[in-house]
Amino acid sequence: MAIQGIVAVIGYFIFQTPDPLLFGFLTCIATIIPIVGTALVWVPLAAYMALNGDWVHALGLAIYALLVITNVDNLIRFFPQKKLADIHPLITVFGVVIGLSLFGFMGIVFGPLLLSLFLLCIDIFKKSYLDK
Repeated sequence: MAIQGIVAVIGYFIFQTPDPLLFGFLTCIATIIPIVGTALVWVPLAAYMALNGDWVHALGLAIYALLVITNVDNLIRFFPQKKLADIHPLITVFGVVIGLSLFGFMGIVFGPLLLSLFLLCIDIFKKSYLDK
């Protein structure tokens, strides 16, 4: 999350957005939301810049955000999860999506956790009863 926010702040400074630190912080928070997360910040920001007549920076920000900001999360997030907790990336993705629908905002944390625990219980059951 923080890395994506830092990358967003760098882009916001490059393309001269108004108050880049605030929008970088909002981008950092929005990374929690799957699929549309950061776009909730940079799409309205690029539209605002375009409506104010700053088409070059708005288009540059949109391209930078599409190519860099949205993809850096996909690359960076799964490495620590796989290394520290040995969690497959799909468990995280499905856990967040299912958790959001079941528990709301708190499902971002509880969804992947409960899905991991469920798979752990299945593995314990398999090793205890089916492998004998």
